[in-house]
Amino acid sequence: MNKYLLALVLSFVVFFSLSAQHSGMKNGVFFKRVFADYQTPEGGSFFNFKSYRPAWEMGYNRQLFPHLNLSIPIRAGVYSVNSENSVNRPYFGADLLLQYYFGGDKHVILPFVFGGVGGHRAYDGSLNIQAPVGAGLFIRMYDGAYFTADASYRFGTKKSNLQYGVGFVYSLNKLVEKMKISDTGKRSMDSDGDGIIDELDLCPSIAGLEKFMGCPDSDEDGIEDSKDKCPDVAGPKSLMGCPDSDGDGVADVEDTCPNLKGVASNHGCPETAADSDKDGVPDDKDKCPDVAGSSSTMGCPDTDGDGIADYEDNCPNLKGVASNHGCPGVLDSDGDGVSDSEDNCPNIKGLASNHGCPGIADSDGDGIEDSKDKCPNQVGVIQFSGCPDSDGDGIPDSEDYCPNTRGPKSTHGCPEIKKEDRDVLDIAMRAVQFETGKATLKYSSFTILDKIAEIMRKYRDYNLIISGHTDNTGRAVINQRLSERRAKACYEYLINKGVAPSRMRYAGYGESRPIADNLTAQGRALNRRVEFKLVPSRR
Repeated sequence: MNKYLLALVLSFVVFFSLSAQHSGMKNGVFFKRVFADYQTPEGGSFFNFKSYRPAWEMGYNRQLFPHLNLSIPIRAGVYSVNSENSVNRPYFGADLLLQYYFGGDKHVILPFVFGGVGGHRAYDGSLNIQAPVGAGLFIRMYDGAYFTADASYRFGTKKSNLQYGVGFVYSLNKLVEKMKISDTGKRSMDSDGDGIIDELDLCPSIAGLEKFMGCPDSDEDGIEDSKDKCPDVAGPKSLMGCPDSDGDGVADVEDTCPNLKGVASNHGCPETAADSDKDGVPDDKDKCPDVAGSSSTMGCPDTDGDGIADYEDNCPNLKGVASNHGCPGVLDSDGDGVSDSEDNCPNIKGLASNHGCPGIADSDGDGIEDSKDKCPNQVGVIQFSGCPDSDGDGIPDSEDYCPNTRGPKSTHGCPEIKKEDRDVLDIAMRAVQFETGKATLKYSSFTILDKIAEIMRKYRDYNLIISGHTDNTGRAVINQRLSERRAKACYEYLINKGVAPSRMRYAGYGESRPIADNLTAQGRALNRRVEFKLVPSRR
């Protein structure tokens, strides 16, 4: 134990003592409050915050490469001995992480991702090796100081968990005195902390590069921002720092066709209009720019050569006439789908059912014209404006939960459930019993469940909803699981008795829906129940 802690402290001191060379998030110390969540990975509730275990964490970040840091956190906290009690024991831990962050000194919010190895040693000497992976944010509070928040999943050899943390990061560079001694021995100010004193810095309020006398090059294309037409996007010097995606010598910001190589005289577009399918019709006038056609059909193909483009031709492989949508031999002057030879009104658009003449349309033939028929494609009755009532119970199919079986309006068209059958379902709530703390049905429960199976065979238009409930004794998450397993046990019993699985649903609600007072033994007994409810299958 002592050797383990000594190694951690020595590692922290070595990295902390190394000199910082960069500003921003490149090198710094941090302090955090972290919370270990062991319940969520094991199926518990994420929102049960009282079960989270707190710890304090501190550490050091050291830059290895641009945007890539080595992070060494050490932490001390407590954990529960097991899930059945709340006795806490101390532990100490540490990690070795690689941390990659996005953005730079000018950004207020810096996202980052991390991963590595670590672990913690408990009070009894046991060691849990872990591999944490996660993500977080640095939020600039002021120059060199950041608020941080992160979340990670810690894969463990003994136990895995989620961990969340919030804290504060301070750049070690800001501990270095900003006032520097000049060659004349006088103190000089370096306001932006870029290593160039203000009297020699052309951009004293913005961190920059020495080769540009302290002025920045944001996109790192070798052109300082003041001379870069596109300071946020890298580009060549020949185009004043702007990119040229198609390589035609015209910068994207001035190129009308940035992804198509062209000429400067045509604003970066090709000298001649594009003709992708090489049919002699420019793309901007071609209705089918990807398929070769002819100018007479606006660049679209005309396979049968009848002057009608294939996409408008109902007979693309058979020469026809425009009046018949490209098909031959049959003339339909009014375009109503009835050939002139069979059309009693060849020059007036009409209905096929009325030999091409206008008339009253009744698509489903139920004697109710379509304009007044709410269900024009289904045979119906006048009483329901042309909509059907399949079982003739006076309730239209659209409102009937059992459209093929007669029933009263009080049950939405489904057969009424007899009182004696309703009583069986009510008694089942108290009669179905299980072994204590288990989902194993007692033998005494079989009789009532057999009666429920018989009811399901009797009412074919109804489905069954099975819901399990418990009292509030014990942990809520365990009660919820137990209630679901008990509901499932009834569901599986009824399947074995011939009830189709598609006609049943089950769920567990744990202690969340009591029907009596949990402070009394009688109330708790009533709350430990399985409910059975019949609902129309169409509902």
